[in-house]
Formats: sequence, structure tokens, C-alpha cells
Amino acid sequence: MGVNFGRLGFLASFTPEQFQSHFEQHLDRGLPVDSRLMLEASVVSAEVSCCLTDRDQVTEHRRFVATALNDAVITAGPPFHMVELSISAETDSGVRYFGDGVIVSTASGSTAYNVSAGGPIISPDVEAFCITPICPHSLSVPPVVVSSRATLLINAVKVNDGTTLFCDGQESTRLVTGDMVIGPPQRSLGPPGRESRSARMAQPGRKAELGRRAALQRCRRGFV
Repeated sequence: MGVNFGRLGFLASFTPEQFQSHFEQHLDRGLPVDSRLMLEASVVSAEVSCCLTDRDQVTEHRRFVATALNDAVITAGPPFHMVELSISAETDSGVRYFGDGVIVSTASGSTAYNVSAGGPIISPDVEAFCITPICPHSLSVPPVVVSSRATLLINAVKVNDGTTLFCDGQESTRLVTGDMVIGPPQRSLGPPGRESRSARMAQPGRKAELGRRAALQRCRRGFV
């Protein structure tokens, strides 16, 4: 249960005033629970040969895996030269990014690093992910919103010694040329008694919520 001491975000809808006045209610009767989509990022080394869209094979051969409620971020790292990444979703032929990295955010995480980098704010009940390039060396590489059912593949075509994948700023791993970062299919369950429509690249995250307000209203209030 998050208490919002800041201005913006989907995860902490309790204000300090609401928390104090509703704490007994929380203990006695519980609170509404929201189910949130999460990312799972796996890394498969360049020398490994496997079907990257086959979850079982990815699970067997990956050298790193982590989940994120907000975002998975690839940063250029030292010596801070531009990196080259090839990104595709499902059968998409993909696009190459030259820049300082890329952010893959959930709807919940769209108000974090994603919005600071110029990405869109996504309502938390939308089952989608946003791919937002970080300082792309191009005039025609906008953020892209993709279905949560898509399997994302990110190929580290050219990276630095310090290029790193971070999941929610916590778990991380260095990337080398040829590494593949994959968001493979995964079952996701929504609130108890109801199955979520998302069947891929997702795990359930839950939060207690109080004083429900429209997502855009919360964001507007946060930016003012």
C-alpha cells in the first residue's frame, strides 16, 4: 500500500490525510485491490541458439531474468557513446535505434521515466506497453505503444562496455554485443475469480487503492 507524498503516479493513490482517516477501515474491512500488468525481461547470450519466441526454450537458455512493475530500461553506460538496438514486436520486421538506450514501460510505469523521456501516459487499465527511445539520433523515432500480447525482442547490435539492462532500477545485468532481451509470453491472472485478458509478457501485480479517481484526473492534478 503506497502513500503518495509526491505529485504524480498511478501506484500511490493514498494521500497522508486519507491514510490517517481510513487506516481503521483498512484493518477492519480491507480495501479494493487493483491488478496491474508487469514486465518480465530475459537475456539470452549471443552464442546461444534457441527459438526466441518459445517460452520454454528461453527459460532454459536465458542467463538473466527479472520482473518489473514500472519499466525495463537499457542505458548506454560508460563510455557513453551511442548504442545501436534493433527492436521488434511479434512478426514486426523491427526498427533500429541509435541513441542513449530505450525504455519499455508498463501502463503503471508510464508516469515514471517514460513520461520524462517524452513517452505517453497510458491509463493503468490499458493492457499495453510503451517503447520509448532515450535521446534517439533521429527526427522520426517516436515512442510506440504495443499490445501486452506482443513478444518484444531487443537485439544489442552495438553497445558500450557499461551498457546495462535495469528492471525497475533494482535488478540489472550488463549487455554485450549480440545479446537478446526478450519479453516472452507468460500467463497473467487478474483479481481473484477473474482471468485477465493478457496472456503474454505479463505477471500480476496488485495494489490497494483508496479514493478512486480517474487516471487522467490524477495525472492532471500531479502536473499542476
